[in-house]
Amino acid sequence: MDTHGKRRDFLKAGARGAAAIAPDYDVYDAASWSAVAGLSEQSVANRSQAVDFPDFTRGKWKTAPPVKILGC
Repeated sequence: MDTHGKRRDFLKAGARGAAAIAPDYDVYDAASWSAVAGLSEQSVANRSQAVDFPDFTRGKWKTAPPVKILGC
């Protein structure tokens, strides 16, 4: 499913109530996706030097339950 499909499903779920459909991403995923552009810019500004990626979950990603994805 593309990004627009996920967004559409998320908005439909909100319109029907939070319990209708749980999205397959959370606030930590959103923060991680948002960080990529800024970190890329920082890396390019430093002649492609590696940049540490922040762990927004403080290590809890290691014990998070797997996300069930429909159709997989």
